[in-house]
Amino acid sequence: MIGRALRALFPPICLLCDQSCAAEADVDLCSRCLPVLPWNPQPCPRCALPRENGTGRCQPCEDDPLPVARTVAPLLHAGYPRHWVHRLKFHEGMVEGRLLAHLLAGAVRESYGRTDLPDMLVPVPTAPGRLAWRGHNQAATIAAFLSRRLSLPLARRGARRARSSRPQRLLSRAARLKATAGIFESRQWRGETIAVVDDVMTTGATVAELARTLTAAGAGEVHVWSATRAV
Repeated sequence: MIGRALRALFPPICLLCDQSCAAEADVDLCSRCLPVLPWNPQPCPRCALPRENGTGRCQPCEDDPLPVARTVAPLLHAGYPRHWVHRLKFHEGMVEGRLLAHLLAGAVRESYGRTDLPDMLVPVPTAPGRLAWRGHNQAATIAAFLSRRLSLPLARRGARRARSSRPQRLLSRAARLKATAGIFESRQWRGETIAVVDDVMTTGATVAELARTLTAAGAGEVHVWSATRAV
């Protein structure tokens, strides 16, 4: 009740056009700007890469599938979503993080429908040095918002970095696979289905290594929920 009253008095301001959103809105994006985002409308259900024909798995997943059951990534890593990820990662943009989580939560509800959601959320861990430099883990920030929106438990320390790795922005997929091998450690699990949460999925090397680590520690299925997908 108090939240509704506050939104009526102080409606959210759209991050794209700087105009007031509708009083009933609970996210900082207006209905006019929502359709212009770079959506990922027909993603591969395994890796979330856009598909040309919109049916079945993409060819890379037919040839060498990721060790995950499904991936949800509603936005392409371009334009405004890319800017929001950058703001969240390097400038502690909590408003941007909340918006990314809101859009991801909507995609999760649409993707799963009436089927069971995963049992637990686990954010992709960041290296201690980067955590100290940035002051927060952007994946954990998105996961915290998701946990509240979807009423799912969050295991902030479900996994951790066993060692640091080289920055991967300019690495090829083969180099990323080599760089991420063995970088994670996990607590023990009892067959739970886990959703790994991240801000951007690029080649899939990082989430694939984390999925292998979680499975080796006793997890059941591993799903990936990423706010954006790089192409």
